[in-house]
Amino acid sequence: MKNKNKIFKRIFVVGIVCAILGCILYLQDGYSMDSVAKNALNSTSTVIVKEEPSATLFQPNQKTETGLIFYPGGKVEYQAYAPLMQDLAEKGIYCVLVKMPLNLAVFDINAAESYIQTTKDISNWYIGGHSLGGAMAAKYADQHPHDLKGLFLLGAYSTQDLSDTNLSCLAIYGSHDHIMNRNHWHKYRHDLPENTIIKIIKGGNHSQFGSYGLQKNDGKATISPVKQQHETAKEAIKFMYIKKH
Repeated sequence: MKNKNKIFKRIFVVGIVCAILGCILYLQDGYSMDSVAKNALNSTSTVIVKEEPSATLFQPNQKTETGLIFYPGGKVEYQAYAPLMQDLAEKGIYCVLVKMPLNLAVFDINAAESYIQTTKDISNWYIGGHSLGGAMAAKYADQHPHDLKGLFLLGAYSTQDLSDTNLSCLAIYGSHDHIMNRNHWHKYRHDLPENTIIKIIKGGNHSQFGSYGLQKNDGKATISPVKQQHETAKEAIKFMYIKKH
């Protein structure tokens, strides 16, 4: 019996070690922000950028009541989305770009809660995210529908049933996106609110919503990252300002 227990313990330990090594290898295959994203972390004449331990804030110089909490894509360095956040903040949206544990939003789905509760100047909150971050933002929206005005999805879909909520929703993806599972997108489309606005960026792909290079297995975009992000920001601004009233 003692020998069996020893063998069982050894197998258990080996299993744990293999699992840890597997996680390390998985997370090493991630995506870092590029120089464009690093430059977007600097404050400008219209946007004040503030880095906190759990998020980077993009505060418009103009008074605003509308805010966006953004969850980054899986294994993507969160500040890779700084250019998009700058774009939105320049147009008057207070943006909270959340830092996720191990760059995976699944480990902190409720990250938005503290900012919604403590940022008193913002009365119209939206939550959004890219890819895995979008899916986790949708999960948060499902659990806190009364705290939000709407949901903003980039290359993402919701597996939560939001169809009976009063949330508005904007879903954007690129025509050359080879990462987002289109079969799942169509399968779960009915889970989004009936008034969901869907926009397809012609020539855009999955990766260029952020600034971290081309993601493995993604399609090659025929437009620049700057153009894709500007078009995304344009649609988001229109969506959030119209829907806040």
